[in-house]
Amino acid sequence: MKKLAFLTLALFLTVGLYAVPPGSNVGIRGTLILASNNGNGMDSSLRAYERQLKRLNFASYKSIGRGATKVTVPGSGVIRLAGGFQVEIKAQPASGKRIPVEIRWKKGSKTLIHTSGALPLVLGGPSHQDGTLILVLDGR
Repeated sequence: MKKLAFLTLALFLTVGLYAVPPGSNVGIRGTLILASNNGNGMDSSLRAYERQLKRLNFASYKSIGRGATKVTVPGSGVIRLAGGFQVEIKAQPASGKRIPVEIRWKKGSKTLIHTSGALPLVLGGPSHQDGTLILVLDGR
């Protein structure tokens, strides 16, 4: 009985440490951005990300697609974006406000980037049209 009580207490304390505990529903939003040096400035819909994007040293940032998914942690979801791009996301429980994720950014069946990190996250991607694709992921 003492062993069961100890295990129950240990489980309670471990789960209590998570800010995003297992079983939580998390909305994850993706924004696909075309960054270039054509001098058009910042798309007004991207003002929330302006500080992070300016670090990338492009002259122009234009939103070209948005999407979202809901994920039960731990679990996975897919964000479908414009132009046949999609992002497969696997989310894990988190002890802080940042949600650890594994990301597979794809165009059709071709994987462009496979990485992991914690939300919010800004990923530089492939060349596209006259610039470079940027993917911003955030969770709520």
